[in-house]
Amino acid sequence: MRKEPSGRFYLRRALQDDVAGTERAPSPNTALDFGLTILRTAEAIAVGKSFASALVTDPETTILEFAFRWKGLAGRYLSSWANPGRSLSYRRIAKQDEITCLVAVPLDTSPDAISTYTKEAIASLFALFEGFEIADKVVDDLVGKLLERKL
Repeated sequence: MRKEPSGRFYLRRALQDDVAGTERAPSPNTALDFGLTILRTAEAIAVGKSFASALVTDPETTILEFAFRWKGLAGRYLSSWANPGRSLSYRRIAKQDEITCLVAVPLDTSPDAISTYTKEAIASLFALFEGFEIADKVVDDLVGKLLERKL
């Protein structure tokens, strides 16, 4: 994590798929769990909003800009290893190695809308996996559970 006085914050983290260390976890650099990706993206937006709310004096006119970059994707398959209760119909493989997705979030956005911005951030990422599109209700469910601390 890095913070700059100008108001820029950076968070760099490894994919849990590569460092999970559990029995169910895939071999490193082989998979991308869609649920973990949704949760970590929503978490970054929610935490960013919290930081900004504590620092900004004019929330009605403040826009938070998020850039999400995923690297090392080529050859990975989309999975749901962390939550086997969710499944995919078949393995979808990424051919592209890296993608950056940008999202602008008004600071005065309600917590319920974090799901909308999470969908915007992950749509292009998931499309790399043979055009995969995640159902809105799946994103809404995962983000809702995250924000309610019911995971």
